[in-house]
Amino acid sequence: MTPAMYESPNNSKRSGRRGSLYISVLGVTLIVGMMASVAITVVRLEMRTNTTYNQMQEARLLAASGAEHGLSYLENDSAWRSTLQNDIERGFTNKGNGQFCWKIVDADEDLTDDQRDTMTIYGIGKVGDAVAVESVKVMPVGTPLSCLEVALLVDESITLEAGWWYFETEIDSNQTVGSNGSIDATNGSTKLDADVEVVGTATGDIDGTILQGVAQRVLPGDDMFEYYKSMGTWIDISQIPTDSGALILEGVVLSPASNRFGTTNAEGIYVIDCQGADLSIEHCRIVGTLVVLNPGSDSGIFGTSVFERVVANYPTLLVDGDFTLSVSDYGDKTLNELSWGINLNPPGTPYGGVANLTPTDWYNAKLDGLVYIRGQATVTDATDVEGGMVCDSLDIESMVRLDVDFERVYYDNPPPGFAASDTMQVIPGSWRREAY
Repeated sequence: MTPAMYESPNNSKRSGRRGSLYISVLGVTLIVGMMASVAITVVRLEMRTNTTYNQMQEARLLAASGAEHGLSYLENDSAWRSTLQNDIERGFTNKGNGQFCWKIVDADEDLTDDQRDTMTIYGIGKVGDAVAVESVKVMPVGTPLSCLEVALLVDESITLEAGWWYFETEIDSNQTVGSNGSIDATNGSTKLDADVEVVGTATGDIDGTILQGVAQRVLPGDDMFEYYKSMGTWIDISQIPTDSGALILEGVVLSPASNRFGTTNAEGIYVIDCQGADLSIEHCRIVGTLVVLNPGSDSGIFGTSVFERVVANYPTLLVDGDFTLSVSDYGDKTLNELSWGINLNPPGTPYGGVANLTPTDWYNAKLDGLVYIRGQATVTDATDVEGGMVCDSLDIESMVRLDVDFERVYYDNPPPGFAASDTMQVIPGSWRREAY
């Protein structure tokens, strides 16, 4: 028998300590290696992130350059409608670390069909894998639409309802009433006190020269509201009081210095999207341009009110839909603050040079400025318009008078949306960053 080998207890302990030390060193080495690997990965990710961020920033600059290039092209090529194709990118141009291109888009997909159309220019910038898109809207400027040649232009025929004895249904104007259809003032107690120009025929009690068979006049196109939507201050309808679901704008002052619903607008352009609800405007003073979108069928001005423009050649009322005009209460052309307990000439919004905080003033009820209604205008009480009026169709109730005076400023310097031209201008505030 071979005697068993003897191992000293001390040697066994030293061997165990060496093994533990080895494992500890190995563990530390692995941890350090993992930390180094993580650190390297983080650095690489940061570098990649920084590179991607820098590329995107440069791509955005290139996209803006592309849009600017498109604007320059339109400015320098009077035949751009025929030399460009809708929604087709122009060739890329190399610049810096990337490249850019641009395209022009007409919503109706035809650049040549209508000089009234608003267009959108898209600039596209690329750097590496980063792609950015910037857009800007342009509108025609310069040549006025022919609807601005006359005081009142109705796209359809006009038929005046019969009045009663001396209470006539009447249209008065200091210039011309035009229709792209015909005018019928043959019913009893009706009168048209103005010159008349019609595409069809004009018959009845007309106190003025009559021109029949004239060329059809052009009204604003589908995009005419774009400028005002871009430049206007939007009023949230949730802030407007309601009555049985109808929006009630009563005793309100809207002006460059006054807007109880939010921020003011330097040009007095305020936009209300009714979203199909009826809007009733009563005993208000609007100093600027009120834009009414998607109004319900029973919307309109139903109480003595005063509208005044801020910019000399801007409209005072723009409506996308049917709208009723009853600017005077039962023929009363005076808006009296005391009667309604309201103040309509607060500090910052004087009337006739006077501003105060007392409800003791009175105002002449009128629409002072161009009125455009893309829909039917229904006149239910005496209404004065000073500046011009354009609408698709017109219905004047029996024994009611509509007085429209012409102002040449709108024809000489057409407001946004009332021009047709190959000369295009950027709509301020329309620059957007788009998804690619």
